[in-house]
Amino acid sequence: MFIKKIHFVALVMGLSFLLVACNPKTNTNNETQNEQNQQAQQTQEKENKEDKTNKEDKTKYMDLFVDYTTWKSSIKINKGKLYYTSTEYEYSNPVSGTPSDSRVHTHIDGKELSAKDLQMITEKIMASKFMSLEKNTYGADENQRYYPYMIKVKWNGQEKEVHFRSNPQAEKAPQAFKTLGDELRKFVEGK
Repeated sequence: MFIKKIHFVALVMGLSFLLVACNPKTNTNNETQNEQNQQAQQTQEKENKEDKTNKEDKTKYMDLFVDYTTWKSSIKINKGKLYYTSTEYEYSNPVSGTPSDSRVHTHIDGKELSAKDLQMITEKIMASKFMSLEKNTYGADENQRYYPYMIKVKWNGQEKEVHFRSNPQAEKAPQAFKTLGDELRKFVEGK
């Protein structure tokens, strides 16, 4: 009788094991867990690869320097980082054209840019034809009243600095200057 009980217990335990092992829900849970682990591992590998690629690609643009300075704001890209400040002017006399005070507001201070961002900026510079501008100064004469604008670009062994003195009675900004300035403002607004 004792041996029959042992065989019976062994048989029941064996069947229980088989039921658990053959249970589709148990297998599905194990398969789901394995799939999740594989997906997590693939995602991590992809992120590591993208990070490595981004660092390698970013080194191509580390010598990129862009400075777009106007009478009321400044956008700079230097060593893969973005800087953006604006100036708010105050007037003690509402009809005065001369400010009595000003405050500088820092909006972006050294934000790391991706290789994709830096590539896009260099493509915008080349597409604008800014580096091909013939003169270094456009707009009003120095002795006239004007609002100053300046774009300076250094990249890939090339350097170009162009000043535009805005005055409604003087020549307009060259299209390449205007295009690049607009693109830089749009870029900053998107950050």
